[in-house]
Amino acid sequence: MLDIERENRLIGTIYDASMNSALWSNVLEEIVDYTESKTAIFTVCDQLNPKFDFTFSHNIPEEGLRAYADEQIKVIDMKLHTPHWQGVGLGGAVKQDFTSYATMLGTDEYIFYEKCLKPTGISHVCAVLLEQAKYQWAVLATHRAPTATPFEQTQLDILARLGVHLRRALQIHRQFSEVKQENQNLSSLLDYIRVGVIILDQDSRLIYTNKQAQDLIETTSHISIDRFNRLKVNVRDQATLDKYILSAMLQSHIVNLENEQIGGVMSLTDEFDQKPMLISVVPFSMLKNHVGKNVGDQVSTRLPSHQVAIFLTSSQPQVHLAKSYLMKNFKLSKREVEICEHFVQGLDFAQISTECGMTLSTVRTYFKHIFAKVDCNSQAELMRILLSYSSSFQHIH
Repeated sequence: MLDIERENRLIGTIYDASMNSALWSNVLEEIVDYTESKTAIFTVCDQLNPKFDFTFSHNIPEEGLRAYADEQIKVIDMKLHTPHWQGVGLGGAVKQDFTSYATMLGTDEYIFYEKCLKPTGISHVCAVLLEQAKYQWAVLATHRAPTATPFEQTQLDILARLGVHLRRALQIHRQFSEVKQENQNLSSLLDYIRVGVIILDQDSRLIYTNKQAQDLIETTSHISIDRFNRLKVNVRDQATLDKYILSAMLQSHIVNLENEQIGGVMSLTDEFDQKPMLISVVPFSMLKNHVGKNVGDQVSTRLPSHQVAIFLTSSQPQVHLAKSYLMKNFKLSKREVEICEHFVQGLDFAQISTECGMTLSTVRTYFKHIFAKVDCNSQAELMRILLSYSSSFQHIH
């Protein structure tokens, strides 16, 4: 049965967990209870960028979790079950009964049964696909015991709705993973992530912007701030923005969650025909514990119980490489990483020569060294590899 208030609270906790991983256990416990499941797992497997791998679970025994990590069952899981989503695609939810795996001796299916399904005592699965590529996937799955009633369309619909927010939260999680350091509080992290962030209080007033957002607001006509510190866009888009902000506060005005959404994504344009600005509006509550002390005296020490985060990018944002990872994994020098950054922005050898203040011959020599370290033979192959180690934010509808 659809519980609107409960689902709204859960969505808010999902965004909180994107910045505080300790909260994922709360999210999964609530999803298990909401879908009348036994266990749940939220996992990301990225063979090309393994530092982003993670697994959070609820009620799965330690034996199954150890196998999932130590014996690379997560890769078997990805290769084995990705085909189940071919018909529904990203954000689609599917249900499966894995009972037959117990009889398929000598196969990956049987390994998965022995290492995961059997120790956990499950066979019915209901899951939503959040990301998928040849060597990458992210999925949230809930499970029931073999003797339990199979999942129904109600549970599929719940996971599909939550999947939109889980995909956005995963993007936010990656942004924070790139810059997180010990003893840094949340407001410090917001200053370093590579996407514009605006925080609004429960009265829809701006109380914080990071440096990226400041730069975007000061150089665009798409968005402005009125004397009440509220965001203003063109008349055509204002009502939609206000609606997204209001819904992200998780208030009781959301009457029918099947027809309404929490927050939203939109593209802003103006009469000057500038390149569109893309924004994602999402709910946050944990920000009240971190942001207020850094945003000036006008903010009350008693911060509101609900806040909204707005993520901004231009329509053609720069690609940001995971510099530290490239230097560690491929032994690239700082100069070589700098050249790679110019390369992924679309600069040719001559333009890179000008930007870096070196001769064209020197640039070519650097690329020969980079090709050797990255183990590729063409500019196209280098571009593909570098883009797989980039950090960007998707505005997921």
